[in-house]
Formats: sequence, C-alpha cells, structure tokens
Amino acid sequence: MTLRIDLSELKEGINTIDKYIIFKDKSNIQVCRNKCKHMGMKFMTKSSSKNSVKSCIATCSGHGW
Repeated sequence: MTLRIDLSELKEGINTIDKYIIFKDKSNIQVCRNKCKHMGMKFMTKSSSKNSVKSCIATCSGHGW
C-alpha cells in the first residue's frame, strides 16, 4: 500500500492517517502502522509539554504498553 500525503499539512507531533501514525518534529518524520504487533489493537496517543520539551507517546489501547 502506498500512502501519499502532503508533508506540509502534518502538524508537529503525532498525526493519524488511515492505518498509520506519523510523528513529525522540526527535522524528522517517522511512520509506523497504527496496530500493536502483540494484540493487534490500535494505539492511543498523548502529547505533552514539560519544560519546553514536547513529547509524544503512543501506547496500545489493549494493554497500555
């Protein structure tokens, strides 16, 4: 499957598009499937900022890993 997106339309942090999670920061883009290999469930995402450092966490909605 080919995923075609306009990178300028992605917000900084975690983006979910179709079956994928896309993480974008100022200099990197990372893509993974939105499916836990262990249980096959979708990920939950959470963004936070502490001390001017942005962090994004994706965990399995089934078991919290």
